[in-house]
Amino acid sequence: MPRSEFEVWHVHDAGGPLLTLKVRYRNDQEVPDWVNGPDLAAAVEQAEAEGWHLFDREPGNGPEEYALLHFKRER
Repeated sequence: MPRSEFEVWHVHDAGGPLLTLKVRYRNDQEVPDWVNGPDLAAAVEQAEAEGWHLFDREPGNGPEEYALLHFKRER
């Protein structure tokens, strides 16, 4: 049984005059109401409180996709 679980976040610019980064997908599931959700910094802080640790980042390659963030959590 694996001792860790992994999750990939797809981060997008939510639009507007300023760059507003929001998590749109967690793995392949779209986050409900992602445009009005927390900004990236607040989302990462919340994830860390739930035991997730950011361990890698890569540029996104989809339309308006800003980055892919890789998280790991010990079981």
